[in-house]
Formats: sequence, C-alpha cells, structure tokens
Amino acid sequence: MQLLPRALIIALIVFSSSGLYAQTKPPVLKPGQKAPLIKVAEWVKGKPVVGFEKGKYYVVEFWATWCAPCITVMPHLSKLAQQYKGRVDFIGVSVREQGDDIPKLVRVFVEKQGDKMAYNVARDTPDDTMFNSWMTASGKAGIPASFLVDGEGIVLWIGHPLDLDPILAQATAGKLDRTAVLQSYEKELELNSLLAECADSTEKVFALIHANKSTEALTLIDRLDSRIRKEAPQDHLYPVRFKSLRLAVRHKQDPLGAEKEIKEKIGSPEGNFIAFDIMEFASKPGGDPTFGLRLARKMRQVLKVDGKAWVNWMNLGRYSEMLGDTPSATLQDYENAKIALAANTNLDSSMGELRERFNKDIDEGIARCKKKISDKAR
Repeated sequence: MQLLPRALIIALIVFSSSGLYAQTKPPVLKPGQKAPLIKVAEWVKGKPVVGFEKGKYYVVEFWATWCAPCITVMPHLSKLAQQYKGRVDFIGVSVREQGDDIPKLVRVFVEKQGDKMAYNVARDTPDDTMFNSWMTASGKAGIPASFLVDGEGIVLWIGHPLDLDPILAQATAGKLDRTAVLQSYEKELELNSLLAECADSTEKVFALIHANKSTEALTLIDRLDSRIRKEAPQDHLYPVRFKSLRLAVRHKQDPLGAEKEIKEKIGSPEGNFIAFDIMEFASKPGGDPTFGLRLARKMRQVLKVDGKAWVNWMNLGRYSEMLGDTPSATLQDYENAKIALAANTNLDSSMGELRERFNKDIDEGIARCKKKISDKAR
C-alpha cells in the first residue's frame, strides 16, 4: 500500500489523537440553515466582516498556526480569493491556539505568511465562540474546514477547503444543487460517526486483551474493518490500524510469532506505521515496553538517514522516549531526524512554517535527552 506524504505526516504525527472524528452531540448546523454570527476577538488582517451582504458570498475558513494541513492550503485559498475578488469574501478564523501570548502568536504567523495568506484573517475569542457556534454546531472537529455562506446568511456548503473550487463555481453561477449538497453532508456525518467508533476501538480492544477475551477483540476489529472497507473505501488509515490491533491480539497469544511478523514488515510504509502503532500500544498501561523497544532497535537497523525518512526518525525518537529507552539512543534518533529533515526537499516554501514546527519539536527532544544524560552524569 502506498501512502501519500501528507497522509503519512497526519497518520504518524497526529493519528493517535482520535479527536479528529469526535462527536458529542448531533449537529444542529447544516447546509441550508442560517449561519451563526461572526464574532471574533480581533481582526488580524484585511477588513472586518460583521455581517452578510446581499449579492455576495463568504468563505469562513477555520485554521490554526499548529495545523499542518491548514498551512498547506493557505496559498490555494489566496488564489481563490483573488479569482473571486469582489464576489466572494474570504475569512480565515484562527481557532484553538496554544501558548502564553496567543494574540502575538497569530499576528506574527500571519505577517510571516504575507501573500500566501491574502485574505481577511481573524482570531477566535478566548472562550471559542466561533469554534463552538460554527465547528461544534456542525459536527466538525478537524481543521481546516470551510463554510460557504450566501448574502442572505444561509450556509450553502461545509467541507475541506481543497474541495471549494467546483462549489464556488456552481454557487456564483447560480447552479449549486442545494439538495444534493445537504444529502452529501448528511452522508459525511454518518461516515464521521463510523470513524469516531473506529477511533474508540483501540481502547476497547486493549480492555478485551487484558481481560483475556481475544476472540471478542478480533470480532470487534473484524466488524469495524468490514464496515470501513464497505462504507469508506477511500480511508487508508484504519485498515492499517486494524492490522496493528490484530497483531496486538496475536502478541498476547503468540509473542514470538507476532514479533517476527512485525519486524519483517518494518521498512515499508505500512510496516513502519504498524511498528509505530505497536510501540504506542506497548507504552500504554498494561503494555509491554520491552517489546516496543525491540521494535525500535529493529527500525534503527533498517532506516536510512535521508530526506525520505525524517518522519520515521522523528517518531522513532518520540516513541523510544515514551518507552523509556536510554537517553543516548533516543538522542541519536532525534539527531538523525534533524539531519533527515534538513535533507528533505518536499517541504517547499509554502510549507516553511511546517519545517520550523518540526525542527522545534526535534530540538526540544534533543534538549530533553541531553538534560537526562547530563543529570545522570552528575
């Protein structure tokens, strides 16, 4: 199986945080309904948009400085803003930021983006007014996310910004099929519900493993895997995660056989994903850290220190640290990640913020390891 670089980054760095698909309440905001008010803490760039003007359209885009996919789509949004200038107002709303001085963080980020972010930009309120009234209300949890609103203040469409092009063309030409859009969105909500159930499956499987209920664990995995392949054939991540969970179950029954199979897979994109999954499982309460560390050592033997492997080296450092490997071994993982990232040419100028973010994460890992080594030498 060939995973795209973007999918690899998401899968290996963010995938373990299953909040991407979390839904606590049925959505109350859907296409065809009145849009919430635009209430922000600050307009960082462009002109304030305080209401919806008849005859115009509005794209309300939710993003964050820490969100890698958000950064990659900013140039595309800027291109669309220029293409539809005078007819469509674009509004980028920064949400769920983290840090001590969020206003400064957002302002500096936006200034550095320059023309890559050539549209109106605002910052959400400290109590997440925009996130709650738009994102949460619509059942959306992951960013980037876009809302297309008409001049009457009616939500026409909700989705990923990379899917905006045909929607904008149809809407501005008066040819948008609103019934079809609503049906498509409701189908997406059903899919998100399934993905949320899959995200919760990991802990359920572990509970069953620890209760020596391997048959029930495999039944749960098979049921969800079957549904994903039938209802979401475009999803490439969960089928691999289910392979990892099956191997976790097998390790309980046949430790040597399961370990041998996992080690044989290491080196391929899918095999590396599974190995990292197993390392994360091993780091959890009731897991087997020594098993995870043996996989980490095998991966070190296989990985090359080149531009293609920077994500793997960075995650190897992260997981070996979580598993309690020696600081010197983990330090080498992070240092290899730094060398590999410097050699990577795929993070082009539009992804400069990403490179900075990953370098910062790697440098923090190096600093932690050096401190542990220094403290031990005293």
